[in-house]
Amino acid sequence: MHELDKSKILIIDDSFVGQSAIEEHLDMEESVVISEPDPCRGLDLIMADRPDLLIVDVAYADC
Repeated sequence: MHELDKSKILIIDDSFVGQSAIEEHLDMEESVVISEPDPCRGLDLIMADRPDLLIVDVAYADC
């Protein structure tokens, strides 16, 4: 599958273990997965990359 045809998934989670566990269950052949530990940077990526799916850790203090 061509890179432009793949869905974009953005994972925003400050836990490397959490990011890895989620990535393990995603189909990398069908998707481009971007992981970001910083929630503020994650907001920038949402605006810039317009992902098809967001997976977000809800236990962040601020941003």
